Amino acid sequence: MLRGFAETVWQARADDPSGPYRAAYVTQVGEAVYVLHVFQKKATSGIATPQRELALIRQRLQLAHKLAGK
Repeated sequence: MLRGFAETVWQARADDPSGPYRAAYVTQVGEAVYVLHVFQKKATSGIATPQRELALIRQRLQLAHKLAGK
């Protein structure tokens, strides 16, 4: 789970041969499941999600609510 959000945002992580690290952030709004963001993490150290990525996740979460009519 991604911390710092008022609702549940799950994160899925996987190693991939084409890059060191990828992350997907998913939430459920009503009956729909939204993939909010996927990116390849390029930093070789640190585990924190960069602030610019968190801002994009928040923006897309607001859009998901708008699309769901909530």
